[in-house]
Amino acid sequence: FSESSTSSMEAPRRFSLRACTLAGTEVSVEVSQGDSVGSLRDQLAAKLPRPRGQIALALEGARLGPDDVTLEACGISQKTELLTVVLTKAAIRILAVTYAHGEHEFELHPHDDVGSLREHVAKWLDRHSEQITLSYRNSQLEPDDRSLEDCGLGGSSAQVTVTAEVKDPPFWQLHAHELLALMKDVGLSSDDALAEAEALLSEVSTKEATKEVRAMFQRELASLSKDVVEAWKYQRWVDSSKARMKAAVSARDEMIRRQQKALDMAMGQRPTCSHVFNGRTSRALVGGGPITEI
Repeated sequence: FSESSTSSMEAPRRFSLRACTLAGTEVSVEVSQGDSVGSLRDQLAAKLPRPRGQIALALEGARLGPDDVTLEACGISQKTELLTVVLTKAAIRILAVTYAHGEHEFELHPHDDVGSLREHVAKWLDRHSEQITLSYRNSQLEPDDRSLEDCGLGGSSAQVTVTAEVKDPPFWQLHAHELLALMKDVGLSSDDALAEAEALLSEVSTKEATKEVRAMFQRELASLSKDVVEAWKYQRWVDSSKARMKAAVSARDEMIRRQQKALDMAMGQRPTCSHVFNGRTSRALVGGGPITEI
């Protein structure tokens, strides 16, 4: 191997990073720029010692995270002189309650921000974070970069309850087939784009197809007002009602036709000249005349 190829295969250069808590406790850890913020928190948790969930990191006033981000992306290098370690309180158990989707418990920390909680709730409800409004004690939790502790959620309570309101756009309850029909009827997209989306319907489940269609036509669907969607749904209901009525009338006519045909066949099999009863021919039964012996 050449010297250049050998050096490229070497492990990332490690260096010593000093970290200091607000109380003045200082520790050093060995890291490389390719390490993640999460791995740095693990090392600091072992050295301080403190649960990793209670460790928040900051560099020159900017918070480091999330855990999967590399130290290099956070601006940490061999030239970094000192890292600030903020020791927070214990984790918070947050019960998110909705009006129509039940409730779910999350575990976060006082230094986590409102945006992090909103993302957790959105993932649980299978929504976008901008569709979620959070409230605590009748006050909205905002902005997203505000810490939960600053919002009053970092107390000593074993569990705090947060109300989560879901604001779905007008088209949200429509599945993939309905979304494509809506866009076609109101002329929101080209035929080629709609044909490409329709090809997805046979390849994936309805739930997955609905997600794909929402993502593909997010800008077009966002332009729809509630009145437009409701008017389309009403017209679709009228058209389907007419179709059902037409099908019911056709089925009734077919039933009457079959009954008439069966009656005609039964009438055609009846005797027209005589009726045999107890060995006698009764012309009276088919139109009158005297009864005579056979």
